[in-house]
Amino acid sequence: MKGFTLFELLICCLLFSLGMLGALSCQIYARQQVLLAQQRLAASAVATDVMSSLQSVSASSRGFQADIQQKPAIAPCDQPGLCDGQQLLRAQLAASLGQVFQPSAILPQAQLCIRSGAAGPAISLSWQPVQNAPFQSKSSLCPIKNGHFQLELMSGRGL
Repeated sequence: MKGFTLFELLICCLLFSLGMLGALSCQIYARQQVLLAQQRLAASAVATDVMSSLQSVSASSRGFQADIQQKPAIAPCDQPGLCDGQQLLRAQLAASLGQVFQPSAILPQAQLCIRSGAAGPAISLSWQPVQNAPFQSKSSLCPIKNGHFQLELMSGRGL
């Protein structure tokens, strides 16, 4: 007799399906890592954009503080000659942070803390990652929710 028995075919199908499950789990892990990298890239872009806004209005940004957890309201001041530095800074932040706090944003449940003092501005941005963080982040600027990732940008120290 030539050919395969039913038992041999079942063993081959079992081994093939186990190999495919391993490949599928690698694909899922790779996708999560790509999404996490996109979130980190977007967070660093937002933080540097906010830092450049703070430095462009540096005279009035001393002592500026903000805790932003939702889309900021558009400030009525959008021209430098018609308002003070604080109002101009709030208008710049409202314009640059509009996309971050949308429901479909790449940084879900984002929280931005800004503290500015004599040493320069400090920014903390936290968000809910694709997968839960295995560690607890601590921030000197604002409280962070459990399982959230955080990025801090401080003047003179970088990320």
